[in-house]
Amino acid sequence: MQEEIDGADTLMVRRYAQAVALGRTFEIKNPGLTRALGRLGHFTSILGDDKMNAIVSQTPDLAKRGSTKLTYQERQYVPTAVP
Repeated sequence: MQEEIDGADTLMVRRYAQAVALGRTFEIKNPGLTRALGRLGHFTSILGDDKMNAIVSQTPDLAKRGSTKLTYQERQYVPTAVP
């Protein structure tokens, strides 16, 4: 059962991260990408930075051809409070 959950987590994080990365690369803003970013923030709070880093850093960067992978920085998808 845990293996299935881990597989689903991996797939969701990869797809959302690819969508957000493509949106940033091509300067696209729409409600779907805003939702994807919010979901990634939620997954970060559940899975933690170590697991997010492991997943995102193994995700192909669709905006760049070849074997380029996405990069992850700590708390990358967590919204920051604006004073």
